[in-house]
Amino acid sequence: MDLLCTAYGGGAASDDDDDDDDCRSSGGSDRKQLGAPPSKGVDRRASSGAIGPLRRGRRRRRWRRRHSSPGDTSRRGRGRSLRRGLLGFLIRRLLLLLLFLPRRSPLLLSELFLIRIFRLMFSHLHAVNSVQWSQSHGHLLASAGMDQAVHIWNVWNTKQPKARIFNYHKAAVKDVRWTPNGLSLLSCGFDCSSRVVDVEKGKKQISLKRIKLWSADGKHFITSSDTSKSNISENCIIIWDVVRQVPLSNQVYTEAYTCPCVRYHPTDASFVAQSNGNYIAIFSAWPPFKLDRYRRYEGHGVWGFPIKCNFSLDGRELTSGSSDGSIYLYDYKTARLLRKLKAFNEACIDVVYHPVKPNVIASCSWNGEVSVFE
Repeated sequence: MDLLCTAYGGGAASDDDDDDDDCRSSGGSDRKQLGAPPSKGVDRRASSGAIGPLRRGRRRRRWRRRHSSPGDTSRRGRGRSLRRGLLGFLIRRLLLLLLFLPRRSPLLLSELFLIRIFRLMFSHLHAVNSVQWSQSHGHLLASAGMDQAVHIWNVWNTKQPKARIFNYHKAAVKDVRWTPNGLSLLSCGFDCSSRVVDVEKGKKQISLKRIKLWSADGKHFITSSDTSKSNISENCIIIWDVVRQVPLSNQVYTEAYTCPCVRYHPTDASFVAQSNGNYIAIFSAWPPFKLDRYRRYEGHGVWGFPIKCNFSLDGRELTSGSSDGSIYLYDYKTARLLRKLKAFNEACIDVVYHPVKPNVIASCSWNGEVSVFE
């Protein structure tokens, strides 16, 4: 206080508070007399108790301007900007997804949380060619493998999922189908025979040598081959007349690719064929069985594997296996790829929808695995 009073000519300072106040007042008057510039705003010496809040307020404002400015180049600022941009991108994508979800089938809504609920590592000794759900008993799943065996799985029984094993074929089993009542199973093998087995009793009922794939109207049936021959007409799809027992047309698919799988649409008058040209072709189910050259389902790979395809229950989606071990889901109307799901390390051979639950699918692979996704 002595220094302050001396500088402004206020005289010696006293220890009393009144002397201090006189010194401050005299110092202010002497400052005016000496011609010092007047202080602007609040006199810091007069309001020394407000220095802390004022400085803290300035610091907060400077910090806010520095961290909210787009040109901030500090490490913390860059990290904050990156997180904000990523969060905004995710929010926009989620809004677009929710906007278009009502136009799709119920399966797509469940695909947001699609997980593997049942998996059997190497359930067959060799590759699995086909899987099929029971139409009347939704917990039963049949699989046919190259190990000459047909397995029946109780999918939701975690303790003992394997219910039955049938070994009635002398060669690899190519395909398997349930009867409508769900009590018997039809299997076709490379030993040129077909067998009907009672699933409950485990006994063979009938042994067949010839099977036909009937159309929905029962007037014709379709055959295809996955064996390449010198004559192109023998490699393609053949439409047969049931009454006259003659082929109606063998020039439906004229490209030099075999078709390991043919499927009818559940409601539309059309059918699709899996081509070894790595795409799925679509045809009209009425004469002249014209190929739709402006629409095909491509993106997956076949590359010589017996890859199969299937429709959903409502017919809005078409799913297919792939040589890269993934499951591909296509929109039936637009042929647009909806989703790709990595399922196996080896080729995914067959994919089928559950007959009751549209959000459950079963699949099998070339290394003997069987999986169910929900």
